[in-house]
Amino acid sequence: MRLHGAYAEALAELDLATTRYTAIGGHPAIGLACYERGETHRLRGEFDAAELAYDQASAHGHPVQPGRALLWLGGGRANDAAAVSQRLLGEVVDPVHRSGFLPAVVEIFVWTGDLEQAQKSCGNGRNWQARSGAQPWSPPPAPPPPDSPSPKTIPPQRFPRRGPDSQAGPGWERHMRRPDAGYCSGGLSA
Repeated sequence: MRLHGAYAEALAELDLATTRYTAIGGHPAIGLACYERGETHRLRGEFDAAELAYDQASAHGHPVQPGRALLWLGGGRANDAAAVSQRLLGEVVDPVHRSGFLPAVVEIFVWTGDLEQAQKSCGNGRNWQARSGAQPWSPPPAPPPPDSPSPKTIPPQRFPRRGPDSQAGPGWERHMRRPDAGYCSGGLSA
């Protein structure tokens, strides 16, 4: 919802989720819902409401960074946001969790003018790629020209013949009417 600008609806859903999880006696998802509420308020420019939501997320054990650092950046506390970004880079080493905050960290460093650190932060993703042996994404090859034969083309003579002189065996017509019969009945037996 937030992606499409439906902020009020997103906040209503997050409040509903928080109420639902609170009613069953608490759940770690309450912290996540509070964090997402903080993100929504931050994006709307409602900084006091965002700060309160981040406090609630923290009270429920959910990490509040990088959202709070971005909130600080928007509120003029760029140095605090950069310090938190440096701390995040130093503390979180596994690539899965780092991928969740690297875009925000780069944004904060670019905003504060620390382009060297922003470049290093961008390199963290590439370094992980090199260490893991993952291949960079590349677009698929262009399709062959229309006049060249496709490797997936099956010559017509390879299709099974249908009719009285076919080699499909007796009873093939019954299974052709029910496409799932071959999988459910154990084969094409008569």
